[in-house]
Amino acid sequence: VAKSYPAFHQGQSAAIMLDGEEIGFIGQIHPTITQKIGLTGKAFACEILIDKISQRNVANVKEISKFPANRRDLAWVVAESVPSSEIIDACRAVAGDKLTHVNLFDVYQGSGVANGCKSLAISLTIQDNEKTLEENDINAVVAVVLAELKQRFNAYLRD
Repeated sequence: VAKSYPAFHQGQSAAIMLDGEEIGFIGQIHPTITQKIGLTGKAFACEILIDKISQRNVANVKEISKFPANRRDLAWVVAESVPSSEIIDACRAVAGDKLTHVNLFDVYQGSGVANGCKSLAISLTIQDNEKTLEENDINAVVAVVLAELKQRFNAYLRD
C-alpha cells in the first residue's frame, strides 16, 4: 500500500501489509541520504517483521504427480430434474483418490435425447501419484462411476 516515509523518495515507498496490519516497508532511499553516505545510483531498502509472518499457518499443498493424467469424456443421459452438481458429487464420492478432477463441459437436450432427459458431458481426469495407470486401472474407476450413476440416477451412457 502506498505510504510516505521520511527517509524515502517521495512517491517511491509503500507499507507492506498482511491481513490489514502493517508488517514492514519498502522504498527508494531519498537521494540526499544516499549522497550523504556516499552511495551512487538508486538505493532501496525494506524491512519486514518476520515474527508476524512466522505466526501464519502454512498452506497445505499437494504434490504434483510425476505420472500422466488420463481423461475420459463421457456423455450421461439423466432425467431433466437431476441437478448436474449431484452427478459431479456422486462421481467424486465413489471414484476414490485416483479421480483428480471432474468437469461438466456440456449440457444437451434435443435430437437423440429422450423427452424429459438431458445429456451431461463430463470429463473425468484419472491419475495416480505412485505409478502410470494402465487401461484396466482407468476402466475400473470409470466402471465404479458408471455403476453408481446408474444405480442412483438411472443414468446411462449416450450413444
